[in-house]
Amino acid sequence: MNSKKIIAELKKQYPGKNIIVNEEKGAAEIICEIDPASEHPTHSLALAVIDVSKEHFHKRSAEIYYVAKGKLTLQINGTRRFLKENEWWVIEPGQLHSARGEETWVYIYSEPGWTKDDHYFQTKADKGLPGLSFDFSRHIILTSRFQQMLEFYQQALGFQLKSVDRAGGRAELCLSNLNLSLIDKDKFLKNNKINNRQILSFKVASLDTTYKQLEKKGVSFFKKPNLILDPDNNLVHISDR
Repeated sequence: MNSKKIIAELKKQYPGKNIIVNEEKGAAEIICEIDPASEHPTHSLALAVIDVSKEHFHKRSAEIYYVAKGKLTLQINGTRRFLKENEWWVIEPGQLHSARGEETWVYIYSEPGWTKDDHYFQTKADKGLPGLSFDFSRHIILTSRFQQMLEFYQQALGFQLKSVDRAGGRAELCLSNLNLSLIDKDKFLKNNKINNRQILSFKVASLDTTYKQLEKKGVSFFKKPNLILDPDNNLVHISDR
């Protein structure tokens, strides 16, 4: 990528606009913020000159990639899309995407506007399923000794109590970045007709997108859209909050 030449062209076409050169490991792109979200949070417009953009996703923003010059290969949730000049594609919130080109000029319209805090990268360790992003959210323990367990984690291990519902048999605790839920096993199984051994809870970028993708894969749901059953009847809880 001829960075000096591209920057000169962008400055000539869009004088005074902020230009970002991204040449971090695994990326090669130059971005000109034509109409940034700082001026109006509802939308933004940027021009990206792309060789390689790293795989990422947005929790809030939908994006339109419009190819103004050259050819672009989009990778979206593991599927490739090939775009030529004057072709475009919509990327929904929660969809993992990356792009490859050869100094390809792409207008990127975002709604709501692009912000740094809504730009998430996915590492190899995060990749549980192709096209899906799971972050371990909290550990859930079903217990027959609710009060004793609550006292143990608070007093012995130093967990902080976030909330407790003794009548409902549920407590939320935390220690650093670890969230822990204690649930009275007898009360839980009484209200849920299922024989659970474990409950896992994961945070996803978009619950709706993840639900649709899992449904296409034939995943069995105990309660749509956020409670999944694995083959051994364990519950897997997903949430985007």
